[in-house]
Amino acid sequence: MLALKLVRASTMELTHMSALQGLLAGLGCDVTLAVTVGAALTLPAYSSLAVVLLTAVLATADLLPASAALGLVLVPMWVADCWVF
Repeated sequence: MLALKLVRASTMELTHMSALQGLLAGLGCDVTLAVTVGAALTLPAYSSLAVVLLTAVLATADLLPASAALGLVLVPMWVADCWVF
């Protein structure tokens, strides 16, 4: 719970950017793009939990549609299980 609060506090400024809001709205229309973005975020973040927490924050702020949130969450979990770092 503390991690979720810290991620929410650190991403508060990002959630108000109009460019990010447009990008996240576009992810809801294309699940393939959401899956690709989820994979692209997971590898540099080196942590699937970080991507899942960021997705949870964006979804609870109503910036990310449910279909895009599902795509962004499933891929990091798969990448974490399949890749051994």
